[in-house]
Amino acid sequence: MTPRIKEPDLKSDLSWFSEELLSQLKKNNLSYQLSGQGPLFEVLHPALLKCRYSFEHSPQELIFRSSSSGRHLQAYKNQHEAEEKIKGIKSYGGFPWQISHFIQDNPSQALIHFGELGSLYLSRNPQQLTTGPTQLHHHILPIWLDYALSPELWGPEGKWIRFHARLHTLFEKYGLLIEQDFPGFYPLSKEAEWLSEHGFQGRLTQTTYDLILTWDFPLSALIKLEKVLAREPRCSS
Repeated sequence: MTPRIKEPDLKSDLSWFSEELLSQLKKNNLSYQLSGQGPLFEVLHPALLKCRYSFEHSPQELIFRSSSSGRHLQAYKNQHEAEEKIKGIKSYGGFPWQISHFIQDNPSQALIHFGELGSLYLSRNPQQLTTGPTQLHHHILPIWLDYALSPELWGPEGKWIRFHARLHTLFEKYGLLIEQDFPGFYPLSKEAEWLSEHGFQGRLTQTTYDLILTWDFPLSALIKLEKVLAREPRCSS
């Protein structure tokens, strides 16, 4: 399910929310940045929009959380700050394929770096929290973690499980997949760079053309990719 937060008591003015959503929908959706070098998402999740707005206009409505998904949390503003404070433990990036590794590894403690949202230290054991004034990342990161680890995405019928089954089958069918793939990460043959002509901007390496999906990669893009390959297969030799 979509992560929820306590709604701000601003019933007389909801125009901000529709305006924010509309401005995001107006972004160019003809091209998908899948190089893994950019942001984790182009469109901010509605729950994060609400959290940001509440923090700016009615912070008293937000509830500070120090745990999520059975783990104790410590939020940091960025990766540098987190790595300065927490040393010697495994860290993960914040793209879907990296979170799939986190879920599979199921470590007792770890750092996860969620780009512009900030970084999280997670532990199954209670930790002494760093005290001080709460900032936006203290509120927004637990909400995002709830979503990033949710059955909505990773359960048997979750988005990334279903997407991965279709994409893995698709790339294997056309002989494009040349290394092990993971949900949200597809190392294709270099010849697949032609997909950039259709808006799928991946990462070209010496041996592969990688597609690294962002959190908001939509079903419409998956369908477009299926149609493009069916029309112009260009199978790898």
